[in-house]
Amino acid sequence: MKPGKSKNGGFPRTIDTVYLRITNRCNCRCLTCVNGGSEDGDPGNELTYREIAVVLDELGGLGLKHFTLWGGEPLLRKESPRVFKHAKKVGLSTTICTNGILLERLADDLVGCVDHFVVSLDAVGPLHDRLRNRKGTFDGAVSAIRAVTDRGASFVKIWTHLNRRNIGEVDRLISLADGLGIVVEFFPTHAETPDMERVVLTDGQKRKVFSRILSKKQSGAPVANSDHFLNHLIKGTTFRCSYPKTAIEINDNGDLYSCERPMGSMCRVWGNIRDHRVSELVTPERLAPFIEDMKDCNYCSIPCIFDTSWEFNHRIRG
Repeated sequence: MKPGKSKNGGFPRTIDTVYLRITNRCNCRCLTCVNGGSEDGDPGNELTYREIAVVLDELGGLGLKHFTLWGGEPLLRKESPRVFKHAKKVGLSTTICTNGILLERLADDLVGCVDHFVVSLDAVGPLHDRLRNRKGTFDGAVSAIRAVTDRGASFVKIWTHLNRRNIGEVDRLISLADGLGIVVEFFPTHAETPDMERVVLTDGQKRKVFSRILSKKQSGAPVANSDHFLNHLIKGTTFRCSYPKTAIEINDNGDLYSCERPMGSMCRVWGNIRDHRVSELVTPERLAPFIEDMKDCNYCSIPCIFDTSWEFNHRIRG
């Protein structure tokens, strides 16, 4: 299916999700991340709450359904709870991706306006702190998970990069999720820096560990990964990426793009939402050649991108 025009003018009707990187600042220095700026760094040109609210109003009017806030660490922005409340006001479902360090103190403000909590945990205990380069990160994240679940959060998920440093943590993370009454989702680290290249899983390691995860899931473990995604990693198959047909991303400075790392290269920015409406930047005519380039990308192995593409492709075929 081509990204045809919606009833709201030229905006592609197949796009229903927006990811907003509200800040590039972070309070961790993770082995598996290239995004984080200094926790105390200058926020510089970050979008203001009012600018974000204006964009959310437009996106709600365009018929989008899903809104994810991430970073950096999104909770370094004190406006985050207000952003979520505004997203709910315009009819969007809401998700936060967080390391959990600041989550416990904001639990009362966030539960009720955040539908999905995604908390990064790469190991159980001190190894997680070493991977995140910050002491107390594991204990803080687990306390935060308990805080939001105790307050009635409807969906909480542990999100885990798997690499050579933490490949032995799978069973412990599954047991942790089970004990907390939540789910865990795994995906392989992919090489974006020399440090990451040294720890990425070999093909054999990938097949072995994701085969074990699939087996654990089939035995009733609280694994959130889809069978399609796990089999994709186990068998080393390719897939047709349809992510640009279903989602847009907005950077902390207002730049709008369709994918952060297309074909492993730098993102192609369509323009800035401070200068243009979203519907002016994202059109079927602009997206068509990019979608064609991206169809065989297969650069990343991120569950949400794979599953969104798989569901979209099979829905169209059906």
